[in-house]
Amino acid sequence: AGWPQADSGTMGGGITKHGSGDSLTKGELGLLALLPFVIGAINPIVLGNRLADVDTWFYFGHFLSLGKFAHVDAFYANNYYQTILPYTIPGYVVFHIFPLMLAKIVFALCIYATITGSLLYTLKSQIGRRAAVLAVALMATDIYFVRTTAWNYVDNGVLAYQAAAFAALTAAGAERSRKIFWIAAAAFFTTSMIFIHIGAATIAPSMVAYGWIRVRPDKQKLRQQSAILAAIIAGVLTCQCLYGFLNWLIWGGKFFFIFQQLSAGQNELNHMDQWQPTQLLFTYGGWLGVHLAAW
Repeated sequence: AGWPQADSGTMGGGITKHGSGDSLTKGELGLLALLPFVIGAINPIVLGNRLADVDTWFYFGHFLSLGKFAHVDAFYANNYYQTILPYTIPGYVVFHIFPLMLAKIVFALCIYATITGSLLYTLKSQIGRRAAVLAVALMATDIYFVRTTAWNYVDNGVLAYQAAAFAALTAAGAERSRKIFWIAAAAFFTTSMIFIHIGAATIAPSMVAYGWIRVRPDKQKLRQQSAILAAIIAGVLTCQCLYGFLNWLIWGGKFFFIFQQLSAGQNELNHMDQWQPTQLLFTYGGWLGVHLAAW
């Protein structure tokens, strides 16, 4: 509801809008709001973290005790898990406001609402309200999306910040008066996404391409181009300064913790016993075929 409404017509970048200013009907809002509850009632175990999956329990543990056990060193990469603050801080807040089981539900709903709301706003400007609602509803009932949003692993944090960044870029193309603000917000969200999982940097090019199409800096004057660049830098630096300071304050860690994350990624690439030949991708991960085909 907080995103600006775009006027119907054609964007400066050449994208035709399809009723992006149309408000959702009560039925559409009710459908999207009820879906996670219906799915949870049918299969409540989606809220559980997988047994023997150490990563989910690290993050769940930080939700409960962020800042504690700072002296306990992780088994590799200089306490990499402690640096995922854009994800663990919101989780810590939710888990300390609500009782445990209710917190699990509330956190999953916050993730769900952020992703679906941002995606809905983004799609409305491209394919129209009804098609956007249908697309979001189909995604919301996909078992892999449901599992992702429900457990306590960083992939749902990545999706939430990614969706918010796309929505901010959509807003930047729809609202000229606050374009610079939304560009800075998109840069902040994108940086937060990468801080949550360094592998998310592979998503950034598609976000840059979408931002280019929405804002069309190549058609702006030099002064406007400089303002856009300044907004991007401001968003990135704000994110770095905020979480760098919090990493030092909470853990006594390094301000530029990105190097710890790069070290973790390098370690993972060099010691992956799970690497499989490419041809086995669709044998053991057939569900990827739909997504790759869509891409």
